[in-house]
Formats: sequence, C-alpha cells, structure tokens
Amino acid sequence: MTIRTLITLLLALSFASAREIVFHLIAPEKDCPREVYLVAPGYQQKVKLSTRRISPDYELPAGDLELRILAKLPEEGQEIPVDAPVIKVAAEVRRVAAILTPAPKNPVVPVRAIVLDIAKLKTGSTTFYNFTKQRIRVEYGEQEINLKAASFHTAEPVTKTVRDI
Repeated sequence: MTIRTLITLLLALSFASAREIVFHLIAPEKDCPREVYLVAPGYQQKVKLSTRRISPDYELPAGDLELRILAKLPEEGQEIPVDAPVIKVAAEVRRVAAILTPAPKNPVVPVRAIVLDIAKLKTGSTTFYNFTKQRIRVEYGEQEINLKAASFHTAEPVTKTVRDI
C-alpha cells in the first residue's frame, strides 16, 4: 500500500465517520433569533439560521445526543432552561436535518424542531411536510399522498420524463 493510497483511505474514513446536522428555519416568530446555540454536556455550537436556505453542515459528537437550542450561552454555573427546544439524535444517525418551526409560547427560543435522518433519504426523493392542523392531500406525479396534520411523507421520485407527458 502506498502512502498516497493510505492517505486517501484515511480521508475517506474520516469523512464517512463524521456526523453532521443542517438547519432550516420556517416562518419564524418576529422575536426568533437568527443565531442560536446548540448545547449538550461537553458540546456547544453556534448556529446561523436562515429562512432562505439550508444552513451549512455542523459537526456533531459521537453517541446519543440531546441538544438544547438556546438564544445565548448560559453563564458559568447557570442551569440550561428546561423549556429550551430539544433535538434528539440517536448514536447511529450520521446526517440530520432539523426543520425549525414556530413555537410562539416557548419562552427560551420560539421554535420546535422536527428532526429527520436524511442519510436514509433516497436520491431524487421529495419530502412533503404538513405544518397545518388540517389533513391535506398532495398530488405528486401520479401519486396521491394524504398527510395527517403535523406530519411528513417522503415520496419516491417521479419517473415520467418530458417525452412521457
């Protein structure tokens, strides 16, 4: 094995073992901060939120995580508020998307997190979210998808080409 092959292999393994999370903020409250902190024992990360695009990747530590979302870092010795929004990530999950939606009654940060294991999504699939309190129906290609209130569904790619239409 050459040094070049070994370096390539080590780089591939390091990328494969990284755990990452991305964020997207949907319809935030007026007082929702655009920068928040993810906090867990031994971990803290400043995160920039955007309503226009998905955030950059943020690296996560190994193991089961219960991340709290805070508007500012707690002072030394200060407890993390129990009402802080939570993002739970199981140890086996490698790539996570946190969709942040309004939670106006949360006094810490007015969001709640919908957490998706995006490593399980197939290339070309589309995920539909129903953030309403009503059941909705989606027509996607020839598929008809019924979404319960506050749910999501991942649909297989539409397989028709322009020539088929």
